[in-house]
Amino acid sequence: MNLTGDMVALAANRMLVEALILVSPPLAAVLLVGLVVSLIQVGTRMTDLTLGFVPRFAVILLVTALTLPWMGARLSAYFVSNVAQAADRP
Repeated sequence: MNLTGDMVALAANRMLVEALILVSPPLAAVLLVGLVVSLIQVGTRMTDLTLGFVPRFAVILLVTALTLPWMGARLSAYFVSNVAQAADRP
């Protein structure tokens, strides 16, 4: 592979890793709440669709709001790093 292809592959790899890191807190919270709600639904034999949707939606909003400063700082650092790396290239 040539140098440009290697740089693109490295940039794509860094981008995917960063995206996975950024979405992991809300995703983990939603998975945990979904599991708890499912266990409650199985235990009570209640199969209401909104009972599963509303808590997950509320948790994803709450976790996203709480982790937004961290996400913003991490995304800004990633952007600055990429711009600095692009400025160093000939």
